Parts: sequence; structure tokens; C-alpha cells
Amino acid sequence: YVVTVAESFTGFVFGMQHTVVKPPAAAARDPVAIVSACVIPAVVGEYILTEHDVCAGLSRQQHPDIIAIADHALDTHGADTGRSGCVELREPYGIPFRCLVPQGWSNLLVACRGASFSSLAASSCRLSRTMMQLGQAAGTAAFLAREQNCPVAVVNPRALLREQGVQLEWPMPPVIAARLDR
Repeated sequence: YVVTVAESFTGFVFGMQHTVVKPPAAAARDPVAIVSACVIPAVVGEYILTEHDVCAGLSRQQHPDIIAIADHALDTHGADTGRSGCVELREPYGIPFRCLVPQGWSNLLVACRGASFSSLAASSCRLSRTMMQLGQAAGTAAFLAREQNCPVAVVNPRALLREQGVQLEWPMPPVIAARLDR
């Protein structure tokens, strides 16, 4: 079953076109190593976060569905790219909820490094602290979808995330800063 699912992803998930799916006999011996890939796969979501979003920062992003903010520099590697090193950001940037929603799916969220990010954007938002924010947003969205009896892709978790004390604006709102000072 897992091999069938992995095989179906090879045409759906960006980067999985280079995937090697091991046969069931190999999976039985090593269930963790069923899928191996040369590149980190990323889902093509309803929106793809790019380095332009990262560099623009929250003050210039126009996304109504930002569910997490991040501020890690863009990491670029390889002298042959002409972009080796880190590019520091002027301000944090937002990650839209649509990055978690794979195109063509209404009841699936991808809240991990495989979310819909370009390779340069992924170099910035790959940190555990950002992944935890995406997980909280996905869990909150799943709760709301169940409460509202609707597909998870159509809910807006921002209001409930704010109630949970999640920072979605920059600079930090005084109400959140006061909670941290306690």
C-alpha cells in the first residue's frame, strides 16, 4: 500500500520525478527506506512561496492568509551559482496557508519542509521553529474544518491562531509582547 501511494506521488509532487520506489520485499526489510530521492520533494500548492516573498517581507506582502512568520536568512550554497552564502532579511516574511494546500486537494495539508516553497524560499523557512508554526496552523485548520464540517482547504485559521497567541504581524503586537513579559 505505501509503495502504491509513493508511486502515485511521482507525478504529483515536485522533485519526486527522480524518486526510486523500492519493491514490497525491500520495504518489508526496511520500512523506513521505502522512498528515496535525489532532491527534497516539495508539493506544488495553491501558492508557491518564493524568494521574492521572503525578500519582500511582511510589510510588502499582500497575502490575506498568512499563518506563520519567519525571519531566517536565505541560505545559498555552491560557488558555481554565484550566490554562495547567506542573504540577511530586512524584516520577517509571512507564509500563506495556501502553501500547505496541494493543488487539486481539498482535505490534505502539507505542514513540513515538503510544503509549497521554491528551493530558495525553502532554504529560509526550513528551520524547526517555522515547521512548528506550520504544524500548529495545520492542526488548527483541521480542528476548524471538523467543527465547520467543510474541507480543510476552505477554512481560515488566522483568528483562532491569534487567540492562541500566535504572532502574525510585525512588529510584535503589544498584547503578545505582554504575554511574553510575564
